[in-house]
Amino acid sequence: MRTKSFDQIITEIRAISTRNEIFLEEVPAPQKLAPFAFALTADVE
Repeated sequence: MRTKSFDQIITEIRAISTRNEIFLEEVPAPQKLAPFAFALTADVE
């Protein structure tokens, strides 16, 4: 099984294209929750 680093996965998430009515925004991840964390918000119009 091929494993990816957390940074590689985040790069792929940031490159995701969504439908026009879906808006993704990166927000600060909670601190001290886990060794690695990434957070997004999503709005649908």
